[in-house]
Amino acid sequence: MTWTKNEIIIMPLALIITIFLAIFICKITKNKDEKIKFIPLQIISITMVVLEIIKQILSFENGKYKTWSTPLHFCSMFMFIFVLASFSKGTLKKFGLALSNAFSAIFFALFYVSPSGIIGNACDNIFANFFTFHTFIYHHLIILFFLIMIISKLYIPQIKDFSYVSIGLTTYIAIALPMAHILNVNFCTILYSNIPIMENIRLSLGQIPYTLILSCLGYFGLNAIVGISLIVKKWAEHKYQLQII
Repeated sequence: MTWTKNEIIIMPLALIITIFLAIFICKITKNKDEKIKFIPLQIISITMVVLEIIKQILSFENGKYKTWSTPLHFCSMFMFIFVLASFSKGTLKKFGLALSNAFSAIFFALFYVSPSGIIGNACDNIFANFFTFHTFIYHHLIILFFLIMIISKLYIPQIKDFSYVSIGLTTYIAIALPMAHILNVNFCTILYSNIPIMENIRLSLGQIPYTLILSCLGYFGLNAIVGISLIVKKWAEHKYQLQII
């Protein structure tokens, strides 16, 4: 998949700004306690929720709701798991952080492989309307949250994270799968895929095998991220003689 001319200009620039902002924020909170370090993540989470509320209000046109705006897309999950990671405590916070790490890493990769597959033509005119503005800013807030969480070491991978991400994905599938068919909205490519090889699988094998394969890829991808995170943690402990708890 190729980038458009506008994406070639805007996406790298937006990423540089996001990385700079994340480093700047982390530098300010570097010597602060964990409670202070979570404040930027809480602000990002609240901002995403507020933007989504405005989007939902504007999605009613002439008294009719645009079902595409239903917050069951893959990226819609971030505002829920980010709130969980930022504001909850104990096991719920660990659950939210594990999902934030794995889901964000997958999103990061997909976003820069095919921006238009995630944010459509938002790069063509970010300020054309609220919806293009929302989708551009919302998705870059995901990256900002992820970078701050990682740089500030607010997420420490644990073996339990394998079960956390599997539970998180299962919950999403249990809700989004039936709703995609009921509303006829292609949440997370459940109904069809823009990726030729996946769409060929759906057309040749049928909807059920396609859904099973899509789900398996999701479980594999998320758990692979957890595995990589644990390997990096072990490497850091060995290299710097640290015990990361």
